[in-house]
Amino acid sequence: TRQRIADAARARFLAEGFDAVSVAAVARDARVSRRTFFRYFATKEAAFFANHEALIATLHQALSAPRPHESPWQTVRRALLTCAGACMDQRDVLVAQHVAIGASRALGAYDRQLDARWDDAIAAALCRGLPAGGSERRQAAWLAAALMGVVRGELRAWFEGGGRDDL
Repeated sequence: TRQRIADAARARFLAEGFDAVSVAAVARDARVSRRTFFRYFATKEAAFFANHEALIATLHQALSAPRPHESPWQTVRRALLTCAGACMDQRDVLVAQHVAIGASRALGAYDRQLDARWDDAIAAALCRGLPAGGSERRQAAWLAAALMGVVRGELRAWFEGGGRDDL
């Protein structure tokens, strides 16, 4: 049911524009009630970004399983490369979503919230083995944010190229 709702939402949003589509229309397309829609997704934005939850889960899984003798930076690199592969597997959907995000303030704002989750996950991985307080943790947060700036720049170029390059 969750996937059916997400698929109906994505199809409708991409065809008509996110802001023009109501939850009721998505629920109708998915053959569920509005109430059922909200059991699976708190907002329209969450339904639009349903596939991003799987990407974030992939990131968390890779970050939470460092290999023996792997530095935190190596773990982060491996996790991001794993996520890049997952992005390439769904390139057509992600490229279409990128276009829709650019056309909707609500989606842009939600996308930035998702980015913050990536920043936080990477910062936590970089803090592995550091003491609980102190400036090292703050520096890890800065480094994670800087790294995600690079990732966002690379994604922007990838989207502009239609997702054809090797991410």
